[in-house]
Amino acid sequence: MSTRKSFDHGKVLPALAILSAAAISWGISAALAGALLLQPVLAADPVLLTPLPGRPRLARLEIEIWPEYDRPAAALVFLRGEIAAGTGNAVSLRIPSSSGGPSAVAYSETAGSKLLNLNYRRSDAKDHVTLDIQPPQRFFHVEFYDPLGSSGGKREYRYRWPGDLAVDRMSIQVQQPAGAEEFSVVPEMKESGTGSDGLTYWLQHMGALAAGKALPLTVRYAKNDARTTRELLALNAPAPAGAPLASEPPSGAPQSAGRTPPGAVDRYADWIPAAIFAVLGIVAAGFLWRRNRMKAARASGAAGFCTQCGSALRAGDRFCSKCGKAVAG
Repeated sequence: MSTRKSFDHGKVLPALAILSAAAISWGISAALAGALLLQPVLAADPVLLTPLPGRPRLARLEIEIWPEYDRPAAALVFLRGEIAAGTGNAVSLRIPSSSGGPSAVAYSETAGSKLLNLNYRRSDAKDHVTLDIQPPQRFFHVEFYDPLGSSGGKREYRYRWPGDLAVDRMSIQVQQPAGAEEFSVVPEMKESGTGSDGLTYWLQHMGALAAGKALPLTVRYAKNDARTTRELLALNAPAPAGAPLASEPPSGAPQSAGRTPPGAVDRYADWIPAAIFAVLGIVAAGFLWRRNRMKAARASGAAGFCTQCGSALRAGDRFCSKCGKAVAG
């Protein structure tokens, strides 16, 4: 006859309670340890951080994209920015490595004023080119060409603002190429207008953008004509008085007071003062040489000077012995 042992709940339940409390305590400790281990990783993520006081940021950034403007199968991209006051003028910007580097880097004294060539330091990586700039004023301008995808009559261009700096006011403008159809931009742009060049420009104000916050842009359209926008505009009838010539880059797009056509950067502005001083130096040297020569001629007893070559004349000379010009009087 088997004997059953009774289950003593009074002893087992307290033991289970002790084990449960120990497990909960261990779980909390493990969670805290994990948080401490992950803290450096979270701190290194720029998306999760607010820019430190004094860190450079942009008060304004305008991104413009002109697909197939003057180069086939390429988009012309402009980055026009204003550095926020009090944050320093030294900034770093990344552009796609597929661009091969910038075609122009410039600055201006004020927003929309004449662009002047700006020196920059370049460093190349696998996916991007970093430009370190320090404009004398807070306004800078960068432009580059970037290849776009083409398959049959379909075109697509992708650009991504990497979020290198915080931006107080971000705006995007896209020029619709001449002859383009089924045009679209992602994120969607609902605001558009026609420029004095007859082209359609799409505009979107994005507001503020945090540092580390990337902004991808995709432009799609259909176009069977391989000619560029500039080539197609040149085929139009002569522009009316006061309008830009077809051979000039288009201007007058809506809300584009700061627009600068490609190639408008004055790369020779730094040489102008030196050239002026050089010309003045040559003129002054010539004047001093002629004056010294005339003094020497007077000292030798010359009666006059030839009005053509300045050579000394002696009393009784009817012709200049140097150039043969008749002596007046």
